[in-house]
Amino acid sequence: MKSSIGLIGAGFIGVAHANAIEAIISEKLVETEFHAVCDLNEERATTIAQSFGARIHCSDAEKLIRSGDINTVFICTPTKFHPELVELSVRAGLNIFCEKPLACSYAQVKQMQAAVLHSGVKNQVGLVLRYSPVYNVIRSLISDKKLGRPMSVIFRDDQYFPIQGIYGSTWRCEFETAGGGALIEHSIHDADILRWLLGDISSVRGIIRNFAGHRGIEDLASAQLEFASGCVGHLLSAWHNILRRESNRYMEIFFENGHISSADDFIGSIACQFSGGEIEEIPGAEVLRRYLDEVGLSDPRFNCLHSGQGIQDYHFLKALETGIKPYPDFGVAVKAHELVEAVYRAARNGADIKLPLKD
Repeated sequence: MKSSIGLIGAGFIGVAHANAIEAIISEKLVETEFHAVCDLNEERATTIAQSFGARIHCSDAEKLIRSGDINTVFICTPTKFHPELVELSVRAGLNIFCEKPLACSYAQVKQMQAAVLHSGVKNQVGLVLRYSPVYNVIRSLISDKKLGRPMSVIFRDDQYFPIQGIYGSTWRCEFETAGGGALIEHSIHDADILRWLLGDISSVRGIIRNFAGHRGIEDLASAQLEFASGCVGHLLSAWHNILRRESNRYMEIFFENGHISSADDFIGSIACQFSGGEIEEIPGAEVLRRYLDEVGLSDPRFNCLHSGQGIQDYHFLKALETGIKPYPDFGVAVKAHELVEAVYRAARNGADIKLPLKD
């Protein structure tokens, strides 16, 4: 199927997707067209449409969705608008790519997942770390039985408060618009990756703190995780004001007979050590080569995709073209939201919360 794309939301993340879509089209990697850019700020929509080759620009998302001119929508707006835009897109029968988090509340997320499941529309969520070369290679390394069982994982995630700097997403300090802070807005990725790498989580204990003083917007979250396998984990997520520090993740996993760590979350090096052996560092270039070979993107014509949005948008559009199921879908995102919700509940109640949640 040839996709006709309408991109809704021309802020920081919308521009990243527009750039990826333009690259995919210019390199003829997928048969698709970039029809429209829509934003409440029509001047911004005009600029982004002209910069990245979209045919038209507009400010009325509902009119675009109902127009019949597009069959695929990229929803890149602030979080509070996601549920309504998804509902409209489901009714119009559009293929849906929705940025994370899906919604401000876990209840809304479950409703959205039920709607797309019932309708049968193709859907994908912007859990971009599923396409991280680093985490995909770590996942391959974990499959080596010589490591033994996983014992513990430490995952630290930090970035400067994204209302400033290159992000400039001022809405992220508004609870009604964002639904929360560092945990739901940024560490929704971490919740997804931890489950993907190490399996189901059976219970959590959580602490959240608010240093900046924005109501309902935590800038520190700490979660103690117990996996069904017996592995114990600690997730630490922080938003700070160190503007010259890039967004950063550090992961360290101890196994019975080995250790794996990385201070990069997309393209970078991985350190691993097996019992009795020396520490081996897999350089970032080798990590990228292994990943591209695994997913069939080693041909130089795919070099334009070496970014998070580039790789995930290609896979989404390629899935639509070939008729396969896009990934990760809303069902995957529900599980990540469930873990985030469990941490919030644990922090509020000061007690362990068991998973899966009962409501």
